Amino acid sequence: MDILKLLNEIEAMVENTRHVMGVTLNFDQDTLLDLLHKVRASLPDEVKRATRVTLESEQIVGGAREAAEQTLDDAHIEAERITREARASAERTVREAEAQAARAAQTADAEVKQRLADSRQKADAMLDDATKQSQQMLAEAKGHSQKMVADATAHSQKMVADATAQSQRMLAEANAESQRLVNQSEVMRLASAQAREIVAAAEGEAHELRHGADEYAHGVMVDLERNVTDILATIQRGRTKLDQRVTGAPGGGTTNGAGRDLAGARR
Repeated sequence: MDILKLLNEIEAMVENTRHVMGVTLNFDQDTLLDLLHKVRASLPDEVKRATRVTLESEQIVGGAREAAEQTLDDAHIEAERITREARASAERTVREAEAQAARAAQTADAEVKQRLADSRQKADAMLDDATKQSQQMLAEAKGHSQKMVADATAHSQKMVADATAQSQRMLAEANAESQRLVNQSEVMRLASAQAREIVAAAEGEAHELRHGADEYAHGVMVDLERNVTDILATIQRGRTKLDQRVTGAPGGGTTNGAGRDLAGARR
C-alpha cells in the first residue's frame, strides 16, 4: 500500500474534524489507529533496519560512555598512585642530591683554596713582570725624550748661529758698500742715503732670519713637547691597566716586594 496515500488520508481526517466548545466531532479513533498500523506495516525494511541500528547505536554509545567513565575513574586512581610514587621518588632524589651537594661542596672548597693560591702566585708573577716592563718603558721614554731635546737644541743653536753669521756678513758688506759710497765725494749725499737704506734692509733681513730661526726652534720645542706628552700618556695608560690588573687579581690585597717597587716607581 502507498504510504503517502495513507498519510494523506490521516491528514484529511484531522482537517475535517470539527471542534465545538472543546468537543471534537466527526473523529473516528479506530479508523485513525487502523491507518497508523497500516503505515507502520507499509514502512520499508530499510527504515526498520535503520530504527534497529539507531537503537543499537544508542546502546553502544551508552556502553561506551559507561566504559569511558569507568576508564576515567581508573585513570584518576592510577594518576593518584603515580603522583604519590613520584613525590616519594622526588623526596628521595632531593635527599640524595643534598648529600651529594654537601660532598661536592667539601671537594670544591679544597679546590677553590688551591686555585686561589695558584691565582695569587700567578698575580705576583704578573705584577713583577709588569713592574719590570713599566720601568723599562719609562727608561726608554726618558732616553728618547733626552735625545730629542738634545737634537732639537743643537739644530736650533746651529740655525741661530747661521742666521747670526749671515746677518753679520750682510752688515759687513753693507758697511763696506756704505764706506765706498761715502768715499766718493761727488755722490756723497746719495751714497749716504743709499748706505742707510742698505744697512736698514740688511738689519731687517737679519731680524727676519733671527725671527725665523726662533720660530723654527719654537716649533721644534712644541713638537718635542707633544711627543713627550704622548709618551707619558702611553706610560700612564700602561700604569692604569697595570693598576686594574693588580686590583682585580685574586689576593689583590696582598702587598709583595714587586708591589712596593711599583709604588716607588710611581712616586
